[in-house]
Amino acid sequence: MKTTLFVSPHFDDAVLSCAGTMIARRAAGHRVIVCSVFTRGPSERARSIEDQEALGHLDAEPRVLGLADAPTRERVPASFESLVLHARVRRTLAREVGSRLARTIRETRADEVWLPLGIGGHVDHLTVFEAGLALAPRRRYYVERPYGFVPLFRALRGRELAGGARRAIDVPRIETQLTLGGCGAMVSASERTGVLEALRRRLARPAVARFTLRFVAIHHPISRWRRAMEAIAAYRSQLVWLLGSADPSRLWRAHARRDGHWLEHEARLGDR
Repeated sequence: MKTTLFVSPHFDDAVLSCAGTMIARRAAGHRVIVCSVFTRGPSERARSIEDQEALGHLDAEPRVLGLADAPTRERVPASFESLVLHARVRRTLAREVGSRLARTIRETRADEVWLPLGIGGHVDHLTVFEAGLALAPRRRYYVERPYGFVPLFRALRGRELAGGARRAIDVPRIETQLTLGGCGAMVSASERTGVLEALRRRLARPAVARFTLRFVAIHHPISRWRRAMEAIAAYRSQLVWLLGSADPSRLWRAHARRDGHWLEHEARLGDR
């Protein structure tokens, strides 16, 4: 039996982004394992229970590395400003994560490993991405949701990894993108003005290409939609923080459904 390992920065990320692909791998006879990295924090127990419920819908196995999440280890508030704008990846932590993931791959004998691309800029996601670069070449990358629903976040991460021309975007348009993409609730009213301006400046900043990058749509039949959405909806507490609502169906329907099927996205990286 082949084994597919999905690496999730937190309890919810891999399922929100890859539930359809997990269902497809199980249908193909694969063992599916979800390894959650940064799980230790004030809501750890509640989120763990939600994770077990979600993985039960997908017939997937949990693995928990138990590292402290960014607010806990850095002693900062769980805000967009502290976790995205002013956070930096610590190389020592990335090496530790990489070492633990390598051990998990050996223990599970994973044939295929899916990692987050880092869209949205959360420091825990970026840390896992950097850690994954040292892993075996069979790694693949998924586009995180709901961050991937925001064109600005996709453009920012694309420029960070693959370079490209600087872009100008007005602040009102950024706010609209965040709202339509389901990420508006992440930015509190008190930090909104500064965050939107900082994102505008970041998009216009020069970037050096590290990789080639191509986004590829993964098509899933509508027959698997309900099961995937049941798994996604299990992460009630996190969905409220991300979306401002515990019901993700409207947002996923708007961004992921197309003409009789629905989509997830893989990011394919190559050397420059």
